[in-house]
Amino acid sequence: MRKTDKKLEREIIRELTQMCEVAKFDHEGFIWLTHEVNYQRFP
Repeated sequence: MRKTDKKLEREIIRELTQMCEVAKFDHEGFIWLTHEVNYQRFP
C-alpha cells in the first residue's frame, strides 16, 4: 500500500466511524458500516 493509499484509508475509516456513531442513535438496530478497497483498481 502506497503512502497516499494509507492516507486515504485513514480518511475513509474516520468518516465511516463518524457516520456510524450518528447512525447508532438515529436508527434502531444499526450496528456498523465497513469497507473494502482494492487500491490497485481504485481510480
